[in-house]
Amino acid sequence: MKILLFTPYIEESTEYNFSLAKELGTLVELHVAFFKTEYPAYRRNCTVHYISSSILPGKMKREWMELLKEIEPDVVHIEDRGMYQSTLIQKCTQQLGYKVVVSPQHMLNRGAGLRLLYQKRMLARADAIVINSKAEWAMLSKREYKEKMTVIAHGVEMDRVKLKTDWERRKKILVINRMGTEDEMEMFIDTVSLLKQELREYRIAIIDEGSPLYSALFKETVKEAGVEHLFDFYEEIDKENKWRLYRESALYVLLAGPGEADHTVREALASGTPVVATHETSWEELETNHCGWWVEASTEAMAEAIKEYLQLSEKGLDIMGRNGRKLVEEKYSCSKVAGQYLTLYSQMQGNIQPEKQQTKFSYIFN
Repeated sequence: MKILLFTPYIEESTEYNFSLAKELGTLVELHVAFFKTEYPAYRRNCTVHYISSSILPGKMKREWMELLKEIEPDVVHIEDRGMYQSTLIQKCTQQLGYKVVVSPQHMLNRGAGLRLLYQKRMLARADAIVINSKAEWAMLSKREYKEKMTVIAHGVEMDRVKLKTDWERRKKILVINRMGTEDEMEMFIDTVSLLKQELREYRIAIIDEGSPLYSALFKETVKEAGVEHLFDFYEEIDKENKWRLYRESALYVLLAGPGEADHTVREALASGTPVVATHETSWEELETNHCGWWVEASTEAMAEAIKEYLQLSEKGLDIMGRNGRKLVEEKYSCSKVAGQYLTLYSQMQGNIQPEKQQTKFSYIFN
């Protein structure tokens, strides 16, 4: 089976797909197309192609059509960034009779104006839709195209993720400041203030990936709360150092809206670090798999979870850490995800029949 994946630019979500490509490329003949860039990409188990991003005078369309003719894919998978070019590529592809999968890539809740219109059109015309979280399912399932939606979360490249070598109590709590709201930020800082005596020997590591305005507000709120002595802020940290912080931290606290940073939970768990997340997220698996805490979105509930962590023995931390790693290996590894994509593509080709359960409520997690 030949699969052509179009993703406009190399960014974080694209990197997750390249990690997936190492596995998916062993199951299908995989081609990945980008807009032309000065930073060429070489990845294993897939063939990389480049096309123009210019829509005038039809250069992009011409190059895309030539690529389709050259590859003759069985399925075309388009990552939607809310761009007109993606809409045009989808239209050209379907006019030639190719099956198209569209992935909105977390963009629907941020779109505005023409971008939102493009996204709605793409999803309405798609043969299948892949989304990455339960939160996106809840947001999109009210629309007329919910019958063709499948949830496949970003996978973790497990052979790159080192598990902790021991569970000696590390006095560091990790937070990735990315897409949280002011309420979540204030709740966490209030929690730290409430527990500042218990956490007096701890350091709270903040990987700062939020907007400059949000980051400045976070730092100012920490200062006003009188707990700045407990915080360390990291900016522009590379992936390897992020993995190191996952392993060195005793606990990871998720501060993000529904679906916005689910991959960070999987990464922490894969490293052997328990996670605290609120009911605003879909991470009830933390409780059912005994690898973290899934609590009400309140200062008191989060404080209680951190207190429970502080009371755990090294043996308890070991069990929790290994449970988290096992969960990711069994449900969220790239090898598992590759099989789920192969199932979806095969269904589109009519090689296998979709399960009735997936027709109405399709949860496939990697």
